[in-house]
Amino acid sequence: MRNTLILGLLAVALVVVGLPASLGWQLARTHAQYAQQFAGPGLLEVRDTAFSRGILRSRSRVVLRPAPALCAAETCADLVVDSVIHHGPIPFTAPPLPDRGLSLMRGVIVSHIDLAPLFPGLDFTPDLAPLKVVTRIDLGGAATIQGGLQAMQLRLSHALAARLQSDPVQLTARLPRQRRTPQGTLESPGLDLVADGGGQLSWRDLTLSVTNPSPDADGLRLAADVDSLRAASASGQALALQGLRVDLQPQAGSPANPAATLQLRVSRLLGSLGEYGPLIVEGRCEAPTPAGLRAGASDGPPPALDWQAPPAQKIDTIYRGYLPRLLAVCRKLRIPRMLVGTPQGDIVADAELALPESAQDAQDGPEDEAAANAGPPPEAAASRESPGRMRMALNLRLPAPLLRMLVQRQIGADAPDSAAPPAGDDRETAAPGDASARTDAAVNALLDDGWIIARPDENAYTLALQLRAGQVTVNGRERGDWPT
Repeated sequence: MRNTLILGLLAVALVVVGLPASLGWQLARTHAQYAQQFAGPGLLEVRDTAFSRGILRSRSRVVLRPAPALCAAETCADLVVDSVIHHGPIPFTAPPLPDRGLSLMRGVIVSHIDLAPLFPGLDFTPDLAPLKVVTRIDLGGAATIQGGLQAMQLRLSHALAARLQSDPVQLTARLPRQRRTPQGTLESPGLDLVADGGGQLSWRDLTLSVTNPSPDADGLRLAADVDSLRAASASGQALALQGLRVDLQPQAGSPANPAATLQLRVSRLLGSLGEYGPLIVEGRCEAPTPAGLRAGASDGPPPALDWQAPPAQKIDTIYRGYLPRLLAVCRKLRIPRMLVGTPQGDIVADAELALPESAQDAQDGPEDEAAANAGPPPEAAASRESPGRMRMALNLRLPAPLLRMLVQRQIGADAPDSAAPPAGDDRETAAPGDASARTDAAVNALLDDGWIIARPDENAYTLALQLRAGQVTVNGRERGDWPT
């Protein structure tokens, strides 16, 4: 009886002390390798690691530094991940699961991450609470992650004077042992940021999710849902979205030519120009690569788009500031469907945008579809390639009343236009100086010059634009060279 009791006590000591101590010893040997899992080439760099081994639990510190392209400041601030690792197989010192209590597992990692360095130049009152993440690793090696931020009411100062109020943010994720089918969800029920000098940003019911569409897929499916999103500038410009849904999903393809599809839907959009909706965009991005993403990010943020500027200036900003970054990520972008509902009717369009695959393509254009679909060249300088070398095709249909409204605003008419007649070849004119007459004259000039084609049966105008080897063709008529 006595020997049995001694053996029992030894077994208990082995489970309670021996196995956890052995696990701590193994962690000490593999901690540096574990810390490198935080690293992402071109995104995050592991600057330092530290490990303190204990019997029932150990402590870990990993210092990360974001890539310069991801920082607003000249020098990126370090992110410190402080963790307490509670050893298994029975992690007595770890926080228990609410529904099961203690369970057999390899260990429980409780991490705290100070997020303040992500916002250089901002002071928070009270201090910004750290992000708390609890990772539970089962006996098979799969990890379940739970974390989030508590509800906040903060005062921002220094670079921005504002008030921030946020509901609790919840993060859940599942990382299988093979790490091929990760799944995760971030939920933010509500956030309000109001600047003292005017301007605000708010959202309701924001959900971000990461899943694997199938066990055999190599990429991740990214989705975002927002019930409502509102933004306003200090100058009074405002934008509100309702029912926003973004879905980015990888598609089967060769390693040299991967692809992803994009779906964007907005139920209702309200802005300074009126109310619109629905907004639907369906696209396919070919040859998206991490190298292309990093190349685009290395150029820094794109220039701000001044919506009050003349149309030519806005087009030039998009052409020189946004297209190079887009082409760095998507060597070929197809948009088979775009629809925007407006009070004047639906805007319908489809487009294709691509970079030539060789210098010969830049001069003569691709010989065939196979050449157009060839693998992309190195992405190192992709974001700096001149968009003037791109190939583009655009088909656009505009409701006649909407085109007349845009033309009237462009020519600076100071009186409201009369009801727009159906699109056609009528050339009726009114008295000189009449706003409607000037609008008619401008629309007729576009028709006569072949920039638009009237569709009387649809009460609309259409435009077909092609860019190939630096030559612009609009509605079948060559228009000269594209600016580089």
